[in-house]
Amino acid sequence: MDDIWSAIDGLRSKEIYTLNDIMQFDKKISTLITGLCIGSADSPQKELSIACKHYRFKQRQLLRLQNFIELKRKNVQDNCEHKWERDLGDPDDRSHYDCKKCGAWR
Repeated sequence: MDDIWSAIDGLRSKEIYTLNDIMQFDKKISTLITGLCIGSADSPQKELSIACKHYRFKQRQLLRLQNFIELKRKNVQDNCEHKWERDLGDPDDRSHYDCKKCGAWR
């Protein structure tokens, strides 16, 4: 548990955070919360309740992240000067084209 706190303290000392720093911080916090929930509750029911609340919180975070990613993807694709390339993956499928730059398809 000390290594989690030292990692968190190490992040606090930074002035500029990278995406990797934020992801590592989230991972350490999740590990800390999970560790505190398991075995620290008064009863198994209380432990289950805490774990379920944490799970629902993480689900909401994932939904917000998914919406953010979709918005960014749409923004990138809308502003891309597409370079279309025909997808020849399956000769029996209808032909479609993929943009080599942004991954959009038509």
